Amino acid sequence: DAHEWILRMLEIMEDSEITDAFDGTFSVTVAFPDCSHINRHEEKFRSLSVDIPEGGKDFAHALHNIGMPEEVESTCDTCKDNCRKRAVKSMVITKWPRHLIVHWKRFHNNGRKISTRVTTPLAFQHYELIGMVNHAGASNTSGHYTACVRSSDRNWWLCNDSKTASIEAKHALKASERAY
Repeated sequence: DAHEWILRMLEIMEDSEITDAFDGTFSVTVAFPDCSHINRHEEKFRSLSVDIPEGGKDFAHALHNIGMPEEVESTCDTCKDNCRKRAVKSMVITKWPRHLIVHWKRFHNNGRKISTRVTTPLAFQHYELIGMVNHAGASNTSGHYTACVRSSDRNWWLCNDSKTASIEAKHALKASERAY
């Protein structure tokens, strides 16, 4: 799929300055209530996989929810007993990438698509939306991908197989509500 493709392409180009432009960093904290230890480490990311927010929430709300505390099972680095224990994991973005790739989690584990629209701005903090991939179809096993991209002259284009068509920014913004 499109998300896997871009990540694989960046992986192949690993040692270039290009990949550095897509690298961000999380500070990860894992707290173990049973032993009272807290383990911390840094984790790189090349894209943010974001849950589709419920109830008409927008892009900013979805990004705010990244790294919120969640219950997990993990081994405690301090105890070094290799036993999986209950823990609470949370993450904070400590280094934002120069170019941010957002991957909306549009599919349930059973492959069924989540069609909820998410309001996505053309600009967010110091980022500008320059493209999105859209999926038309009901599941992850069928459908059709298209893309909307902004060219260097700031015009928007709809790319559909071998055809391209100029579109207005408002149509790109509308398409971004169902971006993959």
